[in-house]
Amino acid sequence: MHISLRRANIMKSFSRLSTASLNINRVLLAFIFYSLLGWILETCFILLMEHKFVARGWVQYGLPLIPLYGVGCLLLAKLLSHQKKHPLIVFSASVCITTMLELIIGLILTKIFFHALWSYSDLPFSIFGIISLPVSLGWGLLSLLMIYWIDPNLKRMINKIPAIPAALASWSIMVYSAICSGMYVYNFFN
Repeated sequence: MHISLRRANIMKSFSRLSTASLNINRVLLAFIFYSLLGWILETCFILLMEHKFVARGWVQYGLPLIPLYGVGCLLLAKLLSHQKKHPLIVFSASVCITTMLELIIGLILTKIFFHALWSYSDLPFSIFGIISLPVSLGWGLLSLLMIYWIDPNLKRMINKIPAIPAALASWSIMVYSAICSGMYVYNFFN
């Protein structure tokens, strides 16, 4: 009886570990998707505005991702999904969260690393050229699209992916992303 109880506890622990691993893989896949979607969005926007292709994110390392979009979308989904019945709250909170995220990252880049990845200096209601009211309102609208349509559909699609392929894909891309991140930081300081 003692052995079967131990075996049951081991199986229960394995099941909890397996569930936690599956949840991590789902988050990683969502992060990768949103980082890719952000790269597509930014690339298309710059292409329309400047009529030229500009290599943003980690595309120079073979990976078309901008991790800030992945982090931002996961943060918004976690913080605002429970407010879906209140679109005005979702919009307002999205504007605040994305603007603060953009301001913090922009200030760190410009004030500490003396490097600006974007500039809104030519836009109205710009602060430090890092944030701007029209851009912030655009983030709010995109966030509504993400919260109400993209994220629920993405979760359904990710849940359909078998556990082993999901783990292999997410961890492979994340390891490669870590390598790209290291290369980006190394190249930045050299």
